[in-house]
Amino acid sequence: MYLLDLGRHTRLAFEQADGTFIEYGYGEWRWYAGMETQWWRVPAVLFWPTQGTLARREWLGRRAEARLLEEHAGLVVLELPAEKRKVAALVADLDAAFERRFAELHRNHVYQLDFVPYDRPYTLFSNSNHVVKEWLQRTGYTVRGTGMFAEWRLASSLANDPRRKSVSESAQPPAPDGSVRGCRGGTTSSNTSKDFQAGSTAGSPGRGT
Repeated sequence: MYLLDLGRHTRLAFEQADGTFIEYGYGEWRWYAGMETQWWRVPAVLFWPTQGTLARREWLGRRAEARLLEEHAGLVVLELPAEKRKVAALVADLDAAFERRFAELHRNHVYQLDFVPYDRPYTLFSNSNHVVKEWLQRTGYTVRGTGMFAEWRLASSLANDPRRKSVSESAQPPAPDGSVRGCRGGTTSSNTSKDFQAGSTAGSPGRGT
C-alpha cells in the first residue's frame, strides 16, 4: 500500500492480487472533479457542507507499480505494510461505494482520475486528509495529528520495519507551490504533523482540500 502526498490532496494506492494497483482519493465534487476552482467558491467549499467525491484510478499491466511510482516521482510517496485482510475489506467498501454511483461517473483527463459523487459531505474539517486518515486507521495504523494538512511522516518504529522497501531516505525542502516534497520510503520532511505506528487499530485525533 502506498500513501501519495500530493501537497494539498492525499490518496492511497492499493496492490491487487494480480499485481495491478488501484488508487483512491476523496475531495469536493465540483472543485476536484469538475475543476470549478474559482476564488469565490472557496468560502462555501471550506466552511459549508458540499457534495463530496470519490476519485479512482486503476494502474493496469505488468509495470503498474513502476508506472505509479514514476508518475509520482518528486512527491512524498510512502510505502506502508498492512494486513491483506484489512486492506481487502477497505478496498471492497470503496469499490462498492464507487459502483453505487457509477452512472454519475465523471472522467477528468487532467488528473487522469474517474470521479463519482460520494455520500460523505466535504468541508475543511472533513477533507481528503481526514478521510485518508480514517482509511489508514482501518488498515491497522495509528495516526497522530488533526488530519487538517497533508504533511505525513512515519514513526521511527515503522521507518525501520524490514517489510518496507526503502527507495530513498533523503528529504527535500517544500516546493514553491506549497506542496511538501520529500522521499519515497522514509521520513518525508522536518515540517510534518502526522505519525504512523503499525499494529494498532485506533488513533488519537490528529494541508489540503
